Amino acid sequence: MDYKLFAEELKKHGNSGYHFWNKVESIDDLPHVSIEYIEFVKEIGVGSYFGGRLKLFTSKDKDFEEFNYLLKELNCHDFVAIGYDGTTEGCYCLKKEPQDNAVYWMAWSEGSPFQINDSFYSWIEKAPSKFFNEKVFRGFKNIKDINSINYIINQRRKINLRLLSFDKELVAHPNETKKYLKRYNKICLEIIKTEKTEIKWLTIKMLRTGSTVGNDNIDFVTIDIENIIPLKPTRIECLLFDSFNLPFESIICQYAPEIDLGSSMRSAFKEITTFL
Repeated sequence: MDYKLFAEELKKHGNSGYHFWNKVESIDDLPHVSIEYIEFVKEIGVGSYFGGRLKLFTSKDKDFEEFNYLLKELNCHDFVAIGYDGTTEGCYCLKKEPQDNAVYWMAWSEGSPFQINDSFYSWIEKAPSKFFNEKVFRGFKNIKDINSINYIINQRRKINLRLLSFDKELVAHPNETKKYLKRYNKICLEIIKTEKTEIKWLTIKMLRTGSTVGNDNIDFVTIDIENIIPLKPTRIECLLFDSFNLPFESIICQYAPEIDLGSSMRSAFKEITTFL
């Protein structure tokens, strides 16, 4: 079976860490499920694709044990977890039947899998158009203009801020296309410019503490600071996306002027994306 579109995606964007995968040496490391899935793993492999937005694993991996343990706890004995979408909301599943090629998504909050495609081949070949994200990919490429980025980092040093408050209750985004997605926490920040700056956007790293994913529960919020008057404390209310949607204890502002340019998360900083 020829996984042409997926192979082309790996050839185009796969030499920088955006995709990280390995060939499977033995099919004994695979569960006895969809023939199309087995052929994909033999032809392509398993690993982390699209900057972690799609992860596939074998029965030898720790993730396989953990996700399938959760399936058993929910009495989903006819299914096998084969991957997930980089969050902890659920997993991708296949039936324990080689002739059944349907792909299912198991959301832990729902309690039972539902079919998302009747063919693994069709589903995985559509993955490049579904999962590819140019903004995320920029975080894996060589930096184009380091001098301009260093200039912006110096401009970020002119900003002081603190988190004044946050609401734990998730709300929808006022944007028309996102208004049904209740995945945002309202937060209130106090911003002080110590002097005039030449940047319009400021991106801030936020940590949700006390969740089951620990220090990985990170999200970023970007605010418009262009019209803030220097030396005048300014309150800004904004929405912080919750990518994990897990119970947490608190939100901590981890703002720092410096940007870790060695991390793929550098692409989350809107003020430097032009120069990546």
